[in-house]
Amino acid sequence: MGVGHRGRMNVLYNIVGKDGASMLRDFGSKETSAWGIPGDVKYHYGGSGERVTTSGKKVYMNLAPQPSHVESVNPVVMGKTRAIQDGRNGDLGKTMMLNVHTDAAFAGQGTVYETLGLAALKGYEIGGTLRFIVNNQVGPGQGLFTITNSSLSETAAMGFEVGYSLADPNALVMWEAQFGDFANNAQVIIDNYIASSEKKWLQRSGVVLSLPHGYDGQGPEHTSARLERFLQLGDEDSRHFPTPEQLQRQHQDANIQIVCMTSPANYFHVLRRQIHRDFRKPLIILFSKTLLRHPLARSDIAEFIETPYFQPLLPETRHGITINEAEDVKRVIFCSGQVYAALYKYRETHNLKDTAITRIEELHPFPWEKVRQNLDNYPNATDVVWCQEETLNGGAWGYVMPRFEAILAKTANHTDKKVRYAGRDPMSSVAVGYKVLHSTEEEKVMGDAFQISSCQ
Repeated sequence: MGVGHRGRMNVLYNIVGKDGASMLRDFGSKETSAWGIPGDVKYHYGGSGERVTTSGKKVYMNLAPQPSHVESVNPVVMGKTRAIQDGRNGDLGKTMMLNVHTDAAFAGQGTVYETLGLAALKGYEIGGTLRFIVNNQVGPGQGLFTITNSSLSETAAMGFEVGYSLADPNALVMWEAQFGDFANNAQVIIDNYIASSEKKWLQRSGVVLSLPHGYDGQGPEHTSARLERFLQLGDEDSRHFPTPEQLQRQHQDANIQIVCMTSPANYFHVLRRQIHRDFRKPLIILFSKTLLRHPLARSDIAEFIETPYFQPLLPETRHGITINEAEDVKRVIFCSGQVYAALYKYRETHNLKDTAITRIEELHPFPWEKVRQNLDNYPNATDVVWCQEETLNGGAWGYVMPRFEAILAKTANHTDKKVRYAGRDPMSSVAVGYKVLHSTEEEKVMGDAFQISSCQ
């Protein structure tokens, strides 16, 4: 069986017969897996069971686990069904596939039609599939917005917005994902159009991708917009500090812009800039849902009016208030995105006065000169740190590290230093699924960021 998220726990308990007590334990805030796995959100899990029909026959049922990429489980379940049938000498009559879809996903996801296309293909046929399509009735109850609700699609919807932006450069065209994790369903649009169409075809697009991104303990499918993959698509040279002429033309020459902002004023200015200037570039916004109502994510009216431009770097603002003056700072932590809030809270809680936190709001193109000036503001700092909440093989670390090496070589007081990493360990999945593991990892990241150690 392949079943979506709505009603999955119900099916597991009432149909498959999964033990209710074990299901409830999975939701405990201090629970981890007895198998030592990092886990996932609970409505991704599957299960198996056996039921006896009214005629006394036994029916074995298996509900396959699936990620939040809706309908992606369909071909997987079809393959499992065929394998079982082949193991029974090709008997199609004793094993069947059952799918439960929501109406929007069935209509919008191309995976459904790709799987249907296998139905009569030799070697793939399974004798038919029983499909239930549930009308979730979301559409009719929607209020009136200037926002357009697309079909539950990534590739087609994102491609549509790219085309719209090409034809009307005066429109601010934005595509927002439910979660940034799902943007990879449209990878062909990102790779072949957004990141490269200007250089290949001289087509300039001002499309904006708005992607939720942040480690909030929500598991591997609701955490990461894969920042590292977008940064890898950026065509800026990381090997050399840019010349003054190159710095002046950074945005004109870059293929894409990538921002991870912590300031409402910056969010306003980056969208205003997107339309106000006289050229167009794709803009990738990775934004934090945690910061939407966070007390640190506030801007004065003056930052909207008197500061007329987007600020790619936001320096420390607490010198002489809660931390030392710049000349007495011993550690400078650079970060991007919502991890700033965790760093700020940790510093305040532990009364650490010798550490400044600098936010890099725009990662591509990189604010080389502003980072250099910021480092020179701390002549006596002995520890330069890049802190991220992502894993070592994710996030911005691989992107910023060579840039910091080039920048440190240009500073007045830090030519002998290297930037130190503070973040999660490498991992095949982007995040753990258990809240207790998430909290443990976050505490370790904070401890690593603020410790006094030799540069690695």
